[in-house]
Amino acid sequence: MKHLEQFLSLALALVLCLCLAACGNSDDAAGDDWRTIGMVVDSGTITHDGDSVDVLVTVSESSAAFYRDIPEQVLFDSVAFPMDIPDAEQAFHSISFDDLDGDGESDVWVSFLHENGDVTDLIWIWDPEERYVYREDLSAIPADEGDLSDYAGLWEYPDEKLWLRIYEDATWEFVNDQEDVLEYGTLWEDENGVTLHFDGSGDTLQLDRTVSGDLINSVNGGMLFPTEGIR
Repeated sequence: MKHLEQFLSLALALVLCLCLAACGNSDDAAGDDWRTIGMVVDSGTITHDGDSVDVLVTVSESSAAFYRDIPEQVLFDSVAFPMDIPDAEQAFHSISFDDLDGDGESDVWVSFLHENGDVTDLIWIWDPEERYVYREDLSAIPADEGDLSDYAGLWEYPDEKLWLRIYEDATWEFVNDQEDVLEYGTLWEDENGVTLHFDGSGDTLQLDRTVSGDLINSVNGGMLFPTEGIR
């Protein structure tokens, strides 16, 4: 009886090990598929010379990449944006590979819907020699894109030991008197002033331009004044 109990214990242990190994192999297989890690923002089918390829789309602030729809991450093609779009991943709205010029070849139309309501549409037309050619005449970019000359520089919250630094590439950061970065993100300009988008939390803050050229915090009424440096 004692030997029988030992045999049963060993058998159960062996079955448990086999089950755990099987589960582990299943997880490893899923982990090897790059499509499961959250990079994909859209999908579509690209057709050239009568051949069609299913692709998955990823975006960054400078480009959109098209990968084959297979477990291995194999790049099929890509397009480079004519300018950086700092909020590209958050603002991405859609992509189309429709034939826009009627030549039977897939073109590319990428659309972004920004938090302030602006829409950016970028279009590339397929050329058999140059591949995707960006068409500014067909694209639509907000008129004030990147035009922040009136706001670029350093702004001070008096008595708060807090400064706002705005860059001409539509990024910003709040710093303290040691120039430690406390918050940062991207921003948009409109007829009233600028809207700050916080990269960490996703919150926004509207800063309105006053008649005197200063900025007023629309939430608590605090004022920011242009300054030459941190004191």
